[in-house]
Amino acid sequence: MADAVATKVQAPVAAPPAPLSATLSSPADAGSTPQQVKTRQARKALGLPQVNFARLINTPLALLNDWEQGRQVPPGAAVCLFELLIRHPELAKELEQPEQG
Repeated sequence: MADAVATKVQAPVAAPPAPLSATLSSPADAGSTPQQVKTRQARKALGLPQVNFARLINTPLALLNDWEQGRQVPPGAAVCLFELLIRHPELAKELEQPEQG
């Protein structure tokens, strides 16, 4: 049995994992960090411009822009939110703030 395990461990890998750039959604994402890509994908999944998306997630527009441009890295909680919004765009309705009048 140990020989069978050793054989499997020593066997060559059929194909190396695809690089991140091969899994990105668009050529514009090439060279981007996974956090940048998720930030952009979440915003685009909702069909919102940066200003509206920043307002939705209660984040300064300049900071959102920095996240998308890779000048700063969004915190883990924001990345988790982006993953949820990518998978379930309907959740954006839960984030909408009522108009103050």
